[in-house]
Amino acid sequence: MVENNKNLLITKPASSFRNPSSTIDFSSQPVYEIGLPSRYTNTPVELIAISDVENLMDYWMQVMGSKKELALLPKVKSTTAKPSYSSFNAEYQMVSELISQYGVSYDEERVRKHILSKLPAWAKPEVDSEGNIILNFGQGEDHIAFVAHMDETGYVVDAINEDGTLIVKNRGGMLPWIWEAQPALIHVSENPIQAVFEPRADFETATKRTIPSELTVFAGFNSKSEALATGIQIGKTTVTMPKEMIRMSENRAAARGFDDRVGCAALLMSLTNLNPAELKQRVTFVWSTAEETGLVGASFAAKNLQDLKTVYPIDTYVSSDDPFTDETFANCPLGNGAVIRVLESINFISRENLKAVQNLAAQNKVKVQYGMTAGGTDGQPFLGYGIPSIPLSWPGRYSHSPVEIMDYRDLSNLVMLINSILLNPSNE
Repeated sequence: MVENNKNLLITKPASSFRNPSSTIDFSSQPVYEIGLPSRYTNTPVELIAISDVENLMDYWMQVMGSKKELALLPKVKSTTAKPSYSSFNAEYQMVSELISQYGVSYDEERVRKHILSKLPAWAKPEVDSEGNIILNFGQGEDHIAFVAHMDETGYVVDAINEDGTLIVKNRGGMLPWIWEAQPALIHVSENPIQAVFEPRADFETATKRTIPSELTVFAGFNSKSEALATGIQIGKTTVTMPKEMIRMSENRAAARGFDDRVGCAALLMSLTNLNPAELKQRVTFVWSTAEETGLVGASFAAKNLQDLKTVYPIDTYVSSDDPFTDETFANCPLGNGAVIRVLESINFISRENLKAVQNLAAQNKVKVQYGMTAGGTDGQPFLGYGIPSIPLSWPGRYSHSPVEIMDYRDLSNLVMLINSILLNPSNE
């Protein structure tokens, strides 16, 4: 990040030296170091001022004698080509587009608009008062629902200091030190403001990961009034890291926010070739809000869906399939198929429902695995109405971090499993 301040160049005498590769003796000449002032030195968010760079360029050109010398500098072209992949292009496209939409809890509008734009022509969605997308289709006596949440973890502006820095409060469970000294985006309207999550004051000597106070965000403002003038609203404006989905191989990708954009993608992709007239049961798809801050959208939706036979929350399964975690718990390897979450913090599925889903998957040649995990899903609010919850997932690494990892093969199997349930109403 660069700042637009007008700082002077820093110049300081350095020791005289003799260049061993030169026949010129510099030992009798004065030698100076010329550099730029910066903030947060030796962190991922070192900050300099554009005006200082311009001053340094002008000074260097004066030393060289003429700005015309720039034309003599060689042009450098990048020859790096992106690798091409032969499979899972539809999965890549759908998930990467969803990842590019920012949507911290209670600020899901960008995600909501994108999902609505991707629904098939026959779909007649509604948006309820909590911001959930509700899509009803099919016909029959039985009524089932699938729920995936639109929100992601992040921050909201909690206060603004007099010097213009922002104090932020987390929305969703995460480790604050992962965000420290990272680039930031302040989501004001459709034009986010680039900023940085400031490192702690003693970042060069600190020995503990725990952050001693709230995270602060610096965006170049000089006062509280200057920050407010940009449209930032305390308690409403959200702040995130920038994010981008990176394809790592034919099968895998990394990004921040797979939880739960992969679930949203799975529901959308299950509708691609679906003919709702062929269904023998009523179905409701819910893309919910504020799951990360207390299952808010799903709790509201559950009040209006008390006639459900079963609910299928679609969410990530935090797998121990990584180099650091004990494999005795939650070890559902990436690439081995969709996951049935048989046990989570306050929910377990019956043996009958587990066998029914497993048999249905086998009949339709869908790869599935099952496992136990902590945490919960959007299915939990439905339990209070006596509705069984059968959470379906894909295994993921490093949940709620900037480098979550997924496998397209698991997404593909999850989509096939959803379609199998839609087309087979007697599976339980």
